[in-house]
Amino acid sequence: MKNKFKNIFLKNELIKKGFNSSKYYLIANIGTKLLGFLVLPILAHSVSVEQFAEYDLFLIISLFIQVLVTLGIDSGLGILISEKKDDKELLSFFYVITQLISILCLFFVMFCVITFFKLTSVDELFLLDLNFWYLIGVYTFFSIINYHTFNFFRCIEKAKEAAFINLLSYV
Repeated sequence: MKNKFKNIFLKNELIKKGFNSSKYYLIANIGTKLLGFLVLPILAHSVSVEQFAEYDLFLIISLFIQVLVTLGIDSGLGILISEKKDDKELLSFFYVITQLISILCLFFVMFCVITFFKLTSVDELFLLDLNFWYLIGVYTFFSIINYHTFNFFRCIEKAKEAAFINLLSYV
């Protein structure tokens, strides 16, 4: 019985590839957790409670908008990429079109927020002024590019590059 499982493991190329790819993700994940472990106490110590709360609210809103505007496109893209791995031109098209769709959705969300500020006499939305919302838009823009790039590399089975992008984005 033990030899049977060992033979299945040794013969199954997919399992080997999965373990090989996982080591890169493990290294990147440990790196990001270690950076968070080192940076968060320094950040919490060097800023006031109000500034830290603004930073946290900034990240939460940015992540919420990112989830909203990426629309789960990466799941559908993964299926399409697995079917068309050899067609480089089509893969480039998939990558660019997913970026464009998400960025257009982000521009629409930011347009709605800016229009809200312009049409109402409200100075703050979720305790953040308009300039802070501009920063959220710029941060989310680059996060979306990173998100789609990571998923694209992951789907075309370039685990090392995907893990490096994930680690680099955290820095």
